[in-house]
Amino acid sequence: MGIDPLYIASHCHSDVHHFLVVCMTGMNRQKEIWAMALGVEKNFGHEGWFYIAQRQDQLLAQGEDQGAKLWAQVGEKFDQITNERIGSSKVN
Repeated sequence: MGIDPLYIASHCHSDVHHFLVVCMTGMNRQKEIWAMALGVEKNFGHEGWFYIAQRQDQLLAQGEDQGAKLWAQVGEKFDQITNERIGSSKVN
């Protein structure tokens, strides 16, 4: 049974939900963050940074600091993904 990373990314509103998703899928925290970043990259391409920033802003406005921190980590992984893709395209 596959879990869509974008589904996880868009529905991770609280620590309880996050905990349930991680337990149900067998993912650890780092794998989940990578899956979220890859899902954003797949669905939004290089403009994914804007989606990530919007999610952080929404969560902060709702007082969900932990969710915003999670999305900051997703942003770091997203940067690594896009920088790697840019670096590998320059080589080819």
